Amino acid sequence: MVHIDIVGPLPHSQGQRYILACADRFTRWPEAVPIPDAMAKTIAIAFLQTWISRFGCPSEIVTDQGLQSASHLFRKFTELLGSTRLRTAAYHPACNRLVEHFHRHLKQALIAQADRTRWTEHLPLVLLSLRALLKIDIGCSPAELVYGTPLYLPVEVVPPSQPNIPPHDFISRLRNACAALPFISPRACSSLPSFVPPVHCTSSFAWTEFDCLSKTPTSDVSQSCVVRPRTSS
Repeated sequence: MVHIDIVGPLPHSQGQRYILACADRFTRWPEAVPIPDAMAKTIAIAFLQTWISRFGCPSEIVTDQGLQSASHLFRKFTELLGSTRLRTAAYHPACNRLVEHFHRHLKQALIAQADRTRWTEHLPLVLLSLRALLKIDIGCSPAELVYGTPLYLPVEVVPPSQPNIPPHDFISRLRNACAALPFISPRACSSLPSFVPPVHCTSSFAWTEFDCLSKTPTSDVSQSCVVRPRTSS
């Protein structure tokens, strides 16, 4: 099962403005592909040239309620792959929690760079760090589940030992180890309370914005509503 989503729009960098983010549910392996736009055709081509060409066709593809994943082209694309397309509930990011976690770490790493307009150049090393990062919930890094060994990072002084194991023995051990691994669902984020300005705790009226995805255009963007029940003060 693979979770996919779109990050952006971002500052222009080498003609790219969006990122196609993919994450495998079992291994947590992340993939991020720079793309120029968020059209369904662009997403399908990028997914085919990266994820499909490296790992094959997934059994299930999880997307949100975006217009790209709901398009006729993307639906036919998943049928061609033989993959089942699953769509998360609207306005419920927790349904796509795995890729949402990936988004958060990816954005934090890109924002930390000195020149944010060159994010396409920083992306490969950011992905290297995320793939080598120890996942507490599964007890290893995504790279260890995919390759069977940790990645050798530039900061390591002592090179990793190379055991003299025949390739067929290594593959047999790797298959047995993967078959014995239990599936562990992604961890839920800690439920931190949302910040509410003090004035909102006592106000009698609030401005409510209309859904930007409304099917019919409207000149009104907001309206005043009476505050009745409160979930917390």
